[in-house]
Formats: sequence, C-alpha cells, structure tokens
Amino acid sequence: MSASVVRPLPYAADAGPGVASRERVDSGARLSAAVLGYLLLLIGALTLMPFEFTRPAVLRVVVGWSLRDVLLNVALFIPVGFLTRRAWRGNRDPLALASIGVAALASLTIEVLQLFEPSRFASPFDVAANVAGAIVGVALLEGVVRGQATTEDELTTDVLLLQLPLMGLVYLLVPLLWVSATAAEGDPARLALTLCVGMTGASILGSVARAMGPMTLDRRWWSVPVAAMIWALVGIGPAVRLEWHLAALTIVLVGLHAGWRGRLSAPPFQERRFEVPALLAATPWLALFLVGSAIWPARGFRTVPLWHWGLPTAEGGMALMLPVIEALVGATVLGYVIAEYQGRREYGFRTAWPRVVRWALSILVGGEALRSVLAYEGASGLRLVLAFVACVYGAWLYHLQREHVKVVARRRREAIAAAERHEVAATHVA
Repeated sequence: MSASVVRPLPYAADAGPGVASRERVDSGARLSAAVLGYLLLLIGALTLMPFEFTRPAVLRVVVGWSLRDVLLNVALFIPVGFLTRRAWRGNRDPLALASIGVAALASLTIEVLQLFEPSRFASPFDVAANVAGAIVGVALLEGVVRGQATTEDELTTDVLLLQLPLMGLVYLLVPLLWVSATAAEGDPARLALTLCVGMTGASILGSVARAMGPMTLDRRWWSVPVAAMIWALVGIGPAVRLEWHLAALTIVLVGLHAGWRGRLSAPPFQERRFEVPALLAATPWLALFLVGSAIWPARGFRTVPLWHWGLPTAEGGMALMLPVIEALVGATVLGYVIAEYQGRREYGFRTAWPRVVRWALSILVGGEALRSVLAYEGASGLRLVLAFVACVYGAWLYHLQREHVKVVARRRREAIAAAERHEVAATHVA
C-alpha cells in the first residue's frame, strides 16, 4: 500500500487494544445497516407523502411506464442493494438472493401502501425497476470484492474513501441535496438553499483533496472540480422539474468552489488530523442552509410567535410537506457534524451524546424560534422532537463510522506487520 493511501487514515494510530474486543460485532455490517435504515426511511417518506391514508374505493394500479421513472427507480435502489448486501454478511450465496429479496420486499411494501394514498398510485414497473437497482447495487459490491487479495471492509473503505469520516458527511449530504432540490421545484429561488448544501460538500471535498496532497497541473488538478460536479449532479439530478439552467449553474458553482478550496485557497494541511479546520470552512455554508430553511418562505415578522404541535397536512400542499422532510434530513447532517467536532477527543457515543444533545437542542430550538416569528407555518413542537431524534441518529452514524475506521486500520496494520515478519523470515531462510 502506498504512503499516500496510508497517510490520510486519521485514526490508524489510535486503534488500540480495546478495538479487538469490539470486533466481535461486525462494525462494517452495523454501519451499513444503520445507513440502510436511514435511507429506507427517507425513501418511504418521499414516496408516501402527504401521509393521508384512506381506504381506497378503487385500487389505483398503473401499468404504464416512462423512461424517466424507470431510471429514477433504478438509481434509487442501487445504494439499497449495496448496503443490504454489505449488512447481510452471513449470506454467501453467489447471487445474493437474500439481499435482493429484502430490497424487493421494501419496494413492494411502499407500493402497497401507496394504494391507500389518494394522491399516489402503485405500479408493478416501479417494483421491477427497484429490484433491478438493487441487483446493480449488489453487483457493485461483489465486483469491488471479487478477485482481490484484501478484505471486503478494506476495499470498500478505500474505494469510497471512508477511512476519512469527513467523506461520510459528503455521502450524507447527497439525500439533503436531493430533498432540497425537489423542494425547489416550482420555487426556483429556493435553489439558493440547495447551493448552500452543495457548497458545504464542495468545501469538504476540497479539504480532503488538500489533505491527500498538493494539487498541481501534472497531478490532474481538474479531478476535484469534476468529482464535485458529479457529486452535485447525483444529488440534484432526480429533481428533474427544476429549471435546467439554474440547476446547471448550481452544479458548476459547486465544482468551482471545490477546485478553489482544494488547490487555490491554501497549501496542504500540515496536521495529520485536519477535520476541525475542514469543518470550520464548511460550517458557514451549512449554517446558511439551516437558517434559510428555517424561515423559508418568510412572510413578514410576527409580533406574537406562532407555536403549535402539528405538521402540515395534504391541505397545506407539498410545498410545506417537503421542507419538513428537508428539516429532518438537515438535522441528521447536523448531528453528524456536531459529533465530528467532538471526534478528536475520542469519546465513545455513550460519553459524547450529552454534548451532542446540548448543541443539538440549542440549534434546533433556535431554528424553531425563527420559524415562530418568520416562517409561514410557524414553529412546530412535533417537528422539533423529530429533528432532535434525527440529530442524535446522525451523531450515532458518525460514531459507527469512526469505530469501523479503527477496526479496518487495526486489521491493516496487523496485515502489514505480518507481511514484514514473513519477509524477514524469508530473508533469514535465504
């Protein structure tokens, strides 16, 4: 393994003997299962809005299909198949039928529930497309692992750069990009909030590039802007009803910011642990998003704050439903960021969660206070509770990833040490 790959492992030197006892639990499978649960909840929320379930007089099953819907449904379940296969490590059948079956069951459940949603309809083509996406996801994981000498955990970590917990935040921002861009359909000005999410990810990607080494023309300086634009396209692309020129401008700006942050803004990080400087550079963009989404659309200042315990219903329109889901996804990202700020202290989740709670409550209550005087629908106690749960879940995801990084780093060090001992022994024999 080259030094350029080993150096960015921020926890490689910190994986002590205590990690061995925790390896009795498959850290990679546990992390995959946690992210999978989060992803399925998000998919269910987006496909079952506005949650007005009634007994249907007639079952609405559509047998038609469009290429756009098929592609979206395939893309939606690629990560589901990938994560399900990784989480289900006990199953070693060549076709991974169990993993595909779980994805098919999830898709079928959503389609059946849509029969009871007046504004939705079920389609067997959606199930088929979801299953196809799950098969692609399973094949991707199998393709990464097949024929390689290293372990599945190490390969997946290297390919996705998960040895850097900051990259976990980049992946967690993709659903937020998706929801924010979807909420901007019909309200183009709201793309300013989507741009803030994109700039958060672009700043992190640029910081990771700086940590990996100086970017020079002979080392493909354009790779970081291109990677950032592809990342933004994956997140914004499903919102196909956006004005294409505004969406394209957003993607280009994300790429430019990633390139500036990665090459032009400063020399490479000198410190092995660069998470805090990278987070400090990205946090202003995330803060702009959180404040903007809290008050959007502002309808003037209320002299008497509006508080209630409900959430928008179908009568309120999707324009009010989507921001609720956006707030919960944003709270998950916020929890991850808060936990990563605390990550250098190496606290476990049981020790760190009181600090996460204090920061989460302060920020979330502040956001609802802004909504109470500026936002059209006012502040919601139920949204505050749900956002708090999502925030703690995001912090837990960070700790799961950090523990998995430690396990992989420990295995890697042991493998290198074993190879060195074998080489020394072979030299003595010769």
